[in-house]
Amino acid sequence: MTRGDPKGYYARLGVATWATQQAIDTAFRARAQQFAPERSPGPDAAERLRAVAEAHSVLSDEDRRRLYDEAADAAAADAALAAPIVKPPPMPWFRRQPVLLGMGGSLVVVLILAAMIQAPDSVAPSPARALTPPPVPTQPRLERRIVNASGVNLRLGPGTHHPQTSRIARGESVELLQPESEGWIRVRLSDGRTGYVAARYLTVP
Repeated sequence: MTRGDPKGYYARLGVATWATQQAIDTAFRARAQQFAPERSPGPDAAERLRAVAEAHSVLSDEDRRRLYDEAADAAAADAALAAPIVKPPPMPWFRRQPVLLGMGGSLVVVLILAAMIQAPDSVAPSPARALTPPPVPTQPRLERRIVNASGVNLRLGPGTHHPQTSRIARGESVELLQPESEGWIRVRLSDGRTGYVAARYLTVP
């Protein structure tokens, strides 16, 4: 239960009901300076200063503060017990209807599952369809070329400025991986190596 503040002593000082004595003293000094006549010449400054001093005189005394807190707790408890108990209104029938419909839908699902269990042949897949493996995609057959010169360079890229990786002998068969572009073709050798070869050194078999 939250502790009360029936006379507003804690609120006058601007501290919480569980504030320490040091926090109460510090808040009182700040409020006293705020409402001092030389700083707050308003007509109600003296009354505010008196109210702050009254609150501090009670909360700075250990015994008086304890009695004040106990009285506040008792008042809060009495107010809670005296408050009427408000019961929520009953749910209208049209709001209960979706719940009833949901229960009916669940019953229908249970009955359908029970019928499927009693007649498994009607829902089981046919043996021929169940045992048929999925079709295996076939790899497209790559076009081949024959090297028509000796010691043809295999390069990392299309052009003589790319480094040479190996040489290809005359008559060796290669697979075309990409179409010709600016006189160069990307190929794959029989041992799996790939690279670029000048198109003029390749002939259709």
